[in-house]
Amino acid sequence: MDYQMIDGEVMASEHPKTWEMPSEQDRKSLKVGDHAKIGLRIKDGPGERFWLKVTQVIQCDDGSGRVMYQGAVDNDLVVFDFPVGHILDFEPRHVLTVI
Repeated sequence: MDYQMIDGEVMASEHPKTWEMPSEQDRKSLKVGDHAKIGLRIKDGPGERFWLKVTQVIQCDDGSGRVMYQGAVDNDLVVFDFPVGHILDFEPRHVLTVI
């Protein structure tokens, strides 16, 4: 299944009055054990938002200060066939909600 992650920053710029997401600081400062909601969508098809439990924080060593994450699916999915525990890579721009 070909999918793409929802880019919350793009969505916020396209829908500034209705799209809410955490601050950039909150999205860039997740720690192992935190939960982040991300979204995936199928081109010309359905999408789904779900929780990932952060399993790894990766500080890019290219001098950019960028951070990336790995997270484990933390709830049952309906559209996508990822089991609980499946690991996905994501970036702060993909974080739609944090708890």
